[in-house]
Amino acid sequence: MALHWCACPSADGFLLPPLHYGQYRPQFRSFPISAAEDIIVVDGAESEARSQYGTKEYWSDMYNGMGDHDAAEYSWYYGWGVVKSHFERAVPDRAAKVLCPGIGNDPVLLDLVANGWTQVTAFDYTESAIARQRDLLSCDARAEAAVALEVWDATALPGELTGHFDAVLEKGALDAIYLSGDGQVERAAAELARVVRRGGVVVSFSGVVPADVRRRCFPEARGGEAVSAPPKAEEGCEEAMEETSSNGGLGPRSAEEGVGGDSGAQWRWIRDGSNDLAAGCFIFERL
Repeated sequence: MALHWCACPSADGFLLPPLHYGQYRPQFRSFPISAAEDIIVVDGAESEARSQYGTKEYWSDMYNGMGDHDAAEYSWYYGWGVVKSHFERAVPDRAAKVLCPGIGNDPVLLDLVANGWTQVTAFDYTESAIARQRDLLSCDARAEAAVALEVWDATALPGELTGHFDAVLEKGALDAIYLSGDGQVERAAAELARVVRRGGVVVSFSGVVPADVRRRCFPEARGGEAVSAPPKAEEGCEEAMEETSSNGGLGPRSAEEGVGGDSGAQWRWIRDGSNDLAAGCFIFERL
């Protein structure tokens, strides 16, 4: 199967090739993207976005088949072969309520269902992305039944979702939100803190959000210490996750879950992916 290249921006302002539906990355290739100081124009007006990859118009056009890349499907950053080892150790409970923000046209929903997760909600802010997901899921009746697809804004999720989810799996969504303008990724992270129950986890594959911004988005509890595991040298970055939470995955539900403190939420860094090749795998437990 041929490898497709797509717009996965890296922290240093270059695009990195993702894995296509579970295939391993054979090499690195980079393409320059607009620098933060460049003026982005959308529909004739200046945008606050740091790059075109932070604009809704860019993604809508791509999913409608008018962009630079294949509208059918892309496995952003890494395919399931890399994602699986991290996610199933962080979220061993197949009945966990899983949220996938900014799902785009990533086929990871099919992988989640095929590997036993039965309560999955995925959203994107572009209707065309959700249309692509419906096409992808239409080939699997079990996936159609297990996955709820929504058109939501990651910076303003429905109020009734407070404390609803056990886990989040995001692949590049926070990166795109960061590129959309100042303060946006902080708002999205605050919403994740609100909708994830205490003891729940966020599994994030990210290569753009700066380290200091990520620390602000997922502040550690006082006295906490982030754990970093350098990846193996071989391509694919499929090393086993040595860091696990003290309870072996999802923490117990708290009697206080979903009650206030969302903007001041604290996290335990189960895995710091700062030293990973290309995009890092970061795992946070909501305290």
